[in-house]
Amino acid sequence: MAAPDLDGHVASESPDTPIRDRRGGEGKPSRQTLRDVLKRSAHLNLSGLIVKESSNARTGGTYADVYVGRWQWRKEIVSEGNLVAIRQLRSNLFTDEVLEKSIALELRIWENLDHPNVLPLLGFTMDFGPYPAFITEWMSNGTVLDYLSQKSNVDNVHLVYGIAKGLAYLHKNAIVHSDLKCANILVSPKGVPMLMDFGHSRLTDMSRKILTTREMAGTVRWMAVELFGVEDNGTPPFATKASDVWSFGMTTFEILSRQVPYAQHKYEGPIMLAIVNGELPHAPIQTRNSKSQTWRQGLLWRLCKRCWKRVPTERPSMYELLEEIEFFEAMWRTYQRSFGHFSCA
Repeated sequence: MAAPDLDGHVASESPDTPIRDRRGGEGKPSRQTLRDVLKRSAHLNLSGLIVKESSNARTGGTYADVYVGRWQWRKEIVSEGNLVAIRQLRSNLFTDEVLEKSIALELRIWENLDHPNVLPLLGFTMDFGPYPAFITEWMSNGTVLDYLSQKSNVDNVHLVYGIAKGLAYLHKNAIVHSDLKCANILVSPKGVPMLMDFGHSRLTDMSRKILTTREMAGTVRWMAVELFGVEDNGTPPFATKASDVWSFGMTTFEILSRQVPYAQHKYEGPIMLAIVNGELPHAPIQTRNSKSQTWRQGLLWRLCKRCWKRVPTERPSMYELLEEIEFFEAMWRTYQRSFGHFSCA
């Protein structure tokens, strides 16, 4: 039986239990056009209800711009709780066919997710271009690295544990994230990490998600070694739960070191070469003196190294990693009760 989590709950479902559609039934794969998906998800259409605060994007990534928006029918309210994020893909970077398929799949995956460590999708709007823009709550803490740069005493284990729960939830529901990194994890006002950006995600029972050169851009530092090879039949590699675990290890390293993996390399060529040659990040420098902090940081570093096994089948599953974190946190609480409280690491 699974070990209890930090709240004392025991998982009752298998890690591979399929996701349930919010309208009832299981999320079985079928190829649908963007028009089909939008019609099916009409209850999420927020067109006419959202306005942009500015025509200038507040932030963004490789393929999308994020704007600050506000509920139009709450326009008179100026509190931050009224703000939303408007995420628009840069349509000029893709063909119409690729863009429509990407949006359709992301919407289909995202709308059915319901977990405290996954950013909820509020809906979409057609008001800002020919393609849907996704609407979520605005998270003023920004990404995990933004949050770490703003706070001086963040509990690293709390962040990693939340990320692990979110990713394990995706894997339990047969979803591979394919692009896990701190830049794709926001932090709520209460300090809860929330996974986002499912543009590269795939359902494991659908066609395999082949990573193209364009999709690798900006993601190479977190990619598993097997994704740089070619399969026996000559086809490119594809993302799996095991490659997500590798990325989870790199994301944990980001949190420990406060910098991206392979920060010593500026360009992707040397990074790819380093990964293929078996070069892994070095243990982060211990910047604190507390033995309790060093002990907990050491736990996370050991998890990182387990995630970076060169053979994918030798890596732990996210379910196993969760159990390990929960076990050590139970030991930590016992230690605190016995020997006093220490600041977090």
